[in-house]
Amino acid sequence: MICQLSLRVLGNMSLNHKGKQECIDNQVIKSSSWFLDDSYTDQYEDALNASLVIMSCSIHLDGKKQIVDEID
Repeated sequence: MICQLSLRVLGNMSLNHKGKQECIDNQVIKSSSWFLDDSYTDQYEDALNASLVIMSCSIHLDGKKQIVDEID
């Protein structure tokens, strides 16, 4: 439950510009992507909240770079 609430807070933070920049600075994308792994969780809410954070941060240019760097 704490993970779900934390991801929800990060998702809400990443909706405005200052919160998005703070998420980018703290590399929240890397932490959130961990919740998309099927072996870690089978909770739909965790995956939904993690994808919300990643999608919100991917609007920012540095967020896009973090996603590509994580994949590479």
